[in-house]
Amino acid sequence: MDTLSKWLFLATGLSAGVAFLLVELRWKKRNREWERLEAVVVDLDRSGDSTDCPVVNYTVSGVVYERTLGAFLDFPIVGQTWNIIYDPSNPSRCATFSRSARVTPSLVLLIVSIVTIMLSQTF
Repeated sequence: MDTLSKWLFLATGLSAGVAFLLVELRWKKRNREWERLEAVVVDLDRSGDSTDCPVVNYTVSGVVYERTLGAFLDFPIVGQTWNIIYDPSNPSRCATFSRSARVTPSLVLLIVSIVTIMLSQTF
């Protein structure tokens, strides 16, 4: 492998590593600043792809919010209670507190980072 290809592999790996760190920092900030509460899965949105996206209801200061969350590794069941976090300055913004929902993208970025950096050194 020529020198340019090695540098491209290394740059790709480092970029994925930086992306991993940014995702983790964003989640840590949200977890510190956003409030936690329980939401109830009231429906499943099957409009996008073959994955069921949970539609959840939650109440903040007497106001009921309904949001469709993204696809998860967990299989949502209508009536199930989920832990979520919401933005106190804008309660309509929420995210799941499920660790599996955020571990997968972060883990993929980390693995891509490690593999590409290793490949850049072996050729």
